[in-house]
Amino acid sequence: MLYFFPTIVPVAQRVPRLRLIFNISNALAFIVIAVNSFLQIIYNNMEKIEEQRRKLESMNRDKEKIFSIVAHDIKSPFASLEALVLMLRDQILNNTVSREYIQQLYQQIVHQNQALDDFLQWGSSSMRGITSPAILVLIEPLIREIIILFTDQIQAKQLKIEVAIPEGTHIFANKDHTSIILRNLISNAIKFSYVAGKISIYCSRNEIHTNIHIQDEGVGINPSKSALLFNVIQHKSFGTEDEPGSGLGLVLCKDLIERNKGTVDIQSIPNKGSIFTVGLPSYPTRNQGSKKKHRPIAKNLSVLLMPCNIPMYSFSTVFNQQQCN
Repeated sequence: MLYFFPTIVPVAQRVPRLRLIFNISNALAFIVIAVNSFLQIIYNNMEKIEEQRRKLESMNRDKEKIFSIVAHDIKSPFASLEALVLMLRDQILNNTVSREYIQQLYQQIVHQNQALDDFLQWGSSSMRGITSPAILVLIEPLIREIIILFTDQIQAKQLKIEVAIPEGTHIFANKDHTSIILRNLISNAIKFSYVAGKISIYCSRNEIHTNIHIQDEGVGINPSKSALLFNVIQHKSFGTEDEPGSGLGLVLCKDLIERNKGTVDIQSIPNKGSIFTVGLPSYPTRNQGSKKKHRPIAKNLSVLLMPCNIPMYSFSTVFNQQQCN
């Protein structure tokens, strides 16, 4: 049926008042829900953008640290290697080349290559934003490898190295970070030691950390400056034999130590020496032997290995050292 002339109903009578209020309320609720949904989407996107920004900043910091390591840890050893090659050239010209010297040069190249590979592996993973997990790290072999890297500098200064780290001492940290930390601290101890001096490397342990102490009898540090060593990039410094430095090493060390939930401390007396202490999370050990096997670190390198429970005496402080196991 068709209606050609429908009855026109006034607007006021078409929709009841309650129904109008209900419709308006629903419309407002829909608008609120829609706006809230869009805001939530925008907020989530902003969170993702902020997270990406933080990752980029972290990667940029790691990139800066990589270049710092290149300047501090890679350039100096290769400069020493260059000196060895120049000495080899002089021996060739004088027809006095010895097999032992060539073997020493070869070992130096091998260890430098290994250190460079470790550095590149860590740098590559850091650049891609990959975080290497903490693992069980044996301290004593790692320290031996680092000392071998500095054999030439140790022999040139006629230093005596006392290592008192039991073979079974473990920590729970990133191995690459630990290597960089110890390499920097041992390098500084060598650089600022006097000729014919002594460097002692020993350990102690508390409930949380295994503490690695690196003690030298070098120039020492003024107390007013020691508080800033790990917080401010220092001016380029020179060792007791004019060895160059970049001033970046200790700031980098502190960052890596904090990443591994560790601690760092320095005790120093000007013109008498310093003790740098790095505490890294302990790893449970079982049946760790109390006797230390004495093995030579390198040919013609003066190194004394001592039981870890022998107290080490500093300049004005007595360390009642706990046994590392």
